[in-house]
Amino acid sequence: MSSSSSERQALESTDFSAARFVDALLPDAAALSRVETVRARISQQREAAQHAVGQRQRATADSGRQAAGVAETTAAIATLHGRVTAMRGAAQRAERMVFDMTQDIKALDAAKRNVAAAATAVQQLQQLAAATARLREECEQQRLGDAATTVAAIDGLRKAVAGLRRVRAVEALARAAEAQQRAAGDVAVAAVQRAFDAQGRLVAGAASVARDACRCSAAAGARARVVDWYCGEQLRAYGALFPGDASAVEHVVRRYAWLRRILRNAVDDHAHVFPDDWRMPAQITRRFAVATRDALDAAVNAGAHADAATLAAAIGETRAFESQCDQRFTPTQHGEAAFGGAISGAFAPLVAKAVRGECAQLEQLVRRLGAQHDDAADEAGVLASGAELLYQMREALRRGAAVAAGDALADLARALAHTLDTYAHAVLTPRLGRAVAGASSSATAALDGLAASAAVANTADYCAAAAEQLERRLAERVDARVSFSGSRDVLLGAAAAAITTLVDCATATVAPALAALPTQRWDTVQAVGDQSEYVAQAAAAVDAAVAAARRHLTAPRHFRAFSDRLAARFAERLVAAIGACRRVSEVGAEQLLLDAQALRAVLLAAPGAAPSAYTRIVARGFGRAEALLKALLAPARPAPLAERFLLLFPAAPRDTFRLVLRLKGLSPPDFAMYERTLEEMCGGLEKQLEDSEEQGACTETPATPLDASEADPETQEGSEPGESAVRARLNENLRRFMGGMRLA
Repeated sequence: MSSSSSERQALESTDFSAARFVDALLPDAAALSRVETVRARISQQREAAQHAVGQRQRATADSGRQAAGVAETTAAIATLHGRVTAMRGAAQRAERMVFDMTQDIKALDAAKRNVAAAATAVQQLQQLAAATARLREECEQQRLGDAATTVAAIDGLRKAVAGLRRVRAVEALARAAEAQQRAAGDVAVAAVQRAFDAQGRLVAGAASVARDACRCSAAAGARARVVDWYCGEQLRAYGALFPGDASAVEHVVRRYAWLRRILRNAVDDHAHVFPDDWRMPAQITRRFAVATRDALDAAVNAGAHADAATLAAAIGETRAFESQCDQRFTPTQHGEAAFGGAISGAFAPLVAKAVRGECAQLEQLVRRLGAQHDDAADEAGVLASGAELLYQMREALRRGAAVAAGDALADLARALAHTLDTYAHAVLTPRLGRAVAGASSSATAALDGLAASAAVANTADYCAAAAEQLERRLAERVDARVSFSGSRDVLLGAAAAAITTLVDCATATVAPALAALPTQRWDTVQAVGDQSEYVAQAAAAVDAAVAAARRHLTAPRHFRAFSDRLAARFAERLVAAIGACRRVSEVGAEQLLLDAQALRAVLLAAPGAAPSAYTRIVARGFGRAEALLKALLAPARPAPLAERFLLLFPAAPRDTFRLVLRLKGLSPPDFAMYERTLEEMCGGLEKQLEDSEEQGACTETPATPLDASEADPETQEGSEPGESAVRARLNENLRRFMGGMRLA
């Protein structure tokens, strides 16, 4: 490969030598054997060289032909460039020529427009001058119909030449035209004024002149002057007929009647004089409203006064008049106010004064009702004072609603609520005090007090219901929130106090019978017999009190509350009466236990079909009394007595235990030994419970509490001291009472 390349280089060299080349191929004799091979290779190289020379010659020929084509193309391009340059020059010359022609055309157009504008301006100025002169002539000749058209034309011409007013002559002409327009307005106003006589009536035959004068005044800008003059003429007699004196409120209806007559004249007789868009009746009415408001304000400031009926009638008529005006004269222009409140707003001070007057009358009524002592109840059980108060309140609200609205009516509503509060405190509550004070004098007085207390409860309940109705009615009329909830709470509180007084009066009827219990010698009773004498007296008193309460109370919930509280109060008084005894023997305790069971039956039967809640209250109250009596059945020895007491009173109250000791006839020095025994039993039971908890043997099981205040009456009656079942239940329930025992 390297020899071939070296041979090619030697053949292509510029200083080629054939002898050296042959010597290089055949350096020695031995190389002669390769002569044919060398000759063949040289022949191939010669042929390759010839082929390469042929290619070079063909390439050279092709290159010559391309060069000739490029020269021809270059010459054509040069020729084309010359032609394009010539055409561009011609185009530029043509464009310049067209631009010059366009500029000339624009200049000619501008000149044409300026000439036309100048001609138009000159023509308009000529027309303005001619119209001004014609308007002067028409005003002198009183041809106001034509003058109206001329004034409108002058107004349009003045606007057309407004841009030329910088020219002194044009400005002078425009000013002259304006002055003539004002003069035409003056002439038109004077013509309208001449068309009406001193009484504001249209002069015969002057209708057409007045109509043309109105048109001319409207065109000349003098419409407001004509309207003001005409309204003033129509209302000129109003101030003299209706001055702003103290009678302004009373005569307000006559004012509206007078205006309606004036409007009939203005509409029927003068409607064809004034254009419709002037709305002359509405203009008269608005000025009348302003004058009336000023007259009423002056009357109010001067101290005018009107009673509620007169004020209500005046305000009602005024509001009706304003409503009619709003319906008839609907505002058509922006900013034109409605008639509502235009006149009636003047009554606001009188309305406030009327509301204060209503409040003062209600306060006087409550004071008068509080001073009455013959306030009897009606068939519904409501006091006459309550019925009268609510009637007067409704009347006050009716009168107030007729004259007041918004804040004034809200003030009246608050005054009504305050009146109910005052009535509850100043009338109802003192009656309860008088009923309690007289109840202790006799059974008849107590029953009278019970009836009076029931009437107070019925009245308070009735007033509370009425307050709720008033609140609903006022919610429809008053935007502000008006609440009678405070008044209802006060009245319901008075009703609750009345129930308490009922219970006090009923207790007073039973008091003599229970007062006889401690006076008997219960330590000398030898045997248990029938019920004691005081039981019959107490039963009769309870039946009479319950019957009276049922007869006088109208609300079933009040009777239920009375029955529940009477049962609890009676049981408390019975326990107190037993505790007031000096000494009670075991036989005496058995007799008292029999009496307690009889009294329990009386109370259970007193209200009739007693609900379960009432039965539980009776059982709870009498359970303590019966537990106390059962404790007195134990022997007067420390251990049995303490054990029995713990069975009946798991909480081990010390005051109750001392009461038992005293009723057993023990002296105070002996109390310490019994109390120590009770402490030891309580400590032993507590220790037993703690041990049971540690061993995990104590399980919680449902059981009935042994507290006498919560025990079931049937369970208490069937339980006997010393029974194992009772002792087991004591151990199970003693845990929750240990805290109270330790505190005691």
